[in-house]
Amino acid sequence: MPRIRKQTSNRKTTRDRAKIHKKSVDNKRKTKKAAKKDQTWKSKKKQDPGIPNSFPFKDQILAELAEERRKAEEEKIARREAAKAAKLAPPQEEAEGDTPGIISLSGAVLSRTAPLSAIAEPSTSSFVAADVPDLIDTALATLTDVIDRADVICEVVDARDILGGRSGHVESLVKEAEGRVVLLVNKIDLVPKEALESWLAKLDIPAFLFKSSLPSPPTASASSSKTPSPSSLPLHSVLGKDEFYKAIQQWSSEKQSKSKSKSKSGSKSKSKEPVEPLVIAFMGLPSVGKTSILNSLLSPKQPKHAVAPYIPTATSAKIPEPKTKAPVEVEIEVDGEKVRVIDTPGWEYAEDDDSEDEDEDDEDEEEEEVNPEKWDALEARLAGDLLRRNLGRVDKVKDAFPLVNYIIKRSNHQDLMLAYNVPFFEAGDVEAFLTGVARAQGRIKKHGTPDLEAAARVILRDWAFNTFPYYTTAPKSLSATKVEYDMSSVLEKCKSKRDLKKENPKGLVRFKGAEEVDKRDIILDDDYTAMAGPSEDEEDEDEEDDEDEDEDDEDEEEDDEGLLIGSDEGEELELEDGPEPSSGSDPEEDDEDEEEEEEEEESEPEPEPVAAKKRKRASLPAPSKKVKRVSFAKEEKPLKGILKRKRN
Repeated sequence: MPRIRKQTSNRKTTRDRAKIHKKSVDNKRKTKKAAKKDQTWKSKKKQDPGIPNSFPFKDQILAELAEERRKAEEEKIARREAAKAAKLAPPQEEAEGDTPGIISLSGAVLSRTAPLSAIAEPSTSSFVAADVPDLIDTALATLTDVIDRADVICEVVDARDILGGRSGHVESLVKEAEGRVVLLVNKIDLVPKEALESWLAKLDIPAFLFKSSLPSPPTASASSSKTPSPSSLPLHSVLGKDEFYKAIQQWSSEKQSKSKSKSKSGSKSKSKEPVEPLVIAFMGLPSVGKTSILNSLLSPKQPKHAVAPYIPTATSAKIPEPKTKAPVEVEIEVDGEKVRVIDTPGWEYAEDDDSEDEDEDDEDEEEEEVNPEKWDALEARLAGDLLRRNLGRVDKVKDAFPLVNYIIKRSNHQDLMLAYNVPFFEAGDVEAFLTGVARAQGRIKKHGTPDLEAAARVILRDWAFNTFPYYTTAPKSLSATKVEYDMSSVLEKCKSKRDLKKENPKGLVRFKGAEEVDKRDIILDDDYTAMAGPSEDEEDEDEEDDEDEDEDDEDEEEDDEGLLIGSDEGEELELEDGPEPSSGSDPEEDDEDEEEEEEEEESEPEPEPVAAKKRKRASLPAPSKKVKRVSFAKEEKPLKGILKRKRN
């Protein structure tokens, strides 16, 4: 059979060429139309078209923009030089007569109403606030010092999870020292009245209901308009202040009576000493509202302390830190009587010593089987601690599923269905719930696969922004106790469960909180005054950020000047006039050039490097021509890790 001859020409008829061309055009038009409809990779940021050439005043506008950039650069350089000069300047010495003693200085500081912490806002005065050093009371360096000084310890807890915010360790220490400890239940506007009544009837220590005043909410541009306000009452309103003031007056009178009885039994000289005012300390977990309660007790003339924002910032995701970094003591007046209030940072739990014992018995543990229940309990405990603290953006954690498992397994599944508009799922089925949330929120991957991780971060985002409407009720295991302080007037102003469900689009979610008081040890010996100031690493990182900004500005300016060539060390080298170097040179010629350069380097001694001057290569005489230069960017410096604080 003869072999079929291969076609040697690509020529075709006009009909075939037209058919192929038409199909190609139709295909391109179809793909272009589909790309317009696909919103997956479309950028939301519109590109700046710039100033059109037909605009008559284009040159003037460009000149104004260049002048603004120049002024901003000069201001930045001036600020940097002023900061460097302030660091290098020697400390100014004052005369001994003008310098008060330690006792007078401490008395003057305590008599002020301004806060004594680095995080407090500066008081208004005639001089510049930047010249005033931040005052920190070194006598209140640790939580132990606070407990020793305070007459009454107010344990501030979140009304949504009261038992989870209590500490059996602190309560036992205060009771052993024959002190007074009370419970201050904050954020009662987020919990229905029925739940508060059930809690008051079963708490074993005196409790006060409180709703602190909050700052004005962010503008519509800063937050989404769809995000509902978590509070059911006006933000600036305060509940429970009068009842708390009555208790403070009672405690103050008891202290004065005790001091008078002691002075009568003692010498006459002791009776002349003034009675110290009552000292109250606010203690609790981070983000429970200790500083907000203190701001609610301050008079309008006193400066307010900084509190956490409604919506956590993006920077707080990298380094989640509380606002209060050191204990602050402020003096207030309650019906003419002076009372000192101490605001403390959120406490932290001490690490268990079981890890040391486990390291010693590694050989025995390898033989035994792994207990999954133990690891599940450890994971749940860590997730609960992280969610109760709620510092920064918890939705930006690396692994979101342990936190979401903790939330879903402890929430009522019927309430979750109504809150997130998902179909029915069995209680505890995390995957089914996240699948429904992903479909309801439009979190779908390719081929219709639901994005469970994105759905989990939706739940965590609501938790971080305080828009997850959960509350807990008192467990049945607690026995009924006698209510010491009457809170009926406060409960009348709280809203019922039905009213809260109507106001909140997500309704309410019944949550299963802690069933008993946490008895883990609290770290009481950490020196917060040493950690309140900025560390050396933070200053170095700020300097590196300034250097990076300068490099970016220089790169933008070099676009107008032309092409620059420089070494890795940042040195600029002028090239000789002539043909530009090409990247496609022959390898043999490159090898010969490298050998010649090595021989010249061996024969000639290496000059000593000069740091201040730039080395330049001598150029041959040539006709005048624009010098083309190129600069290579510096190598990126490795980021410095965050130093971990060692626990005693």
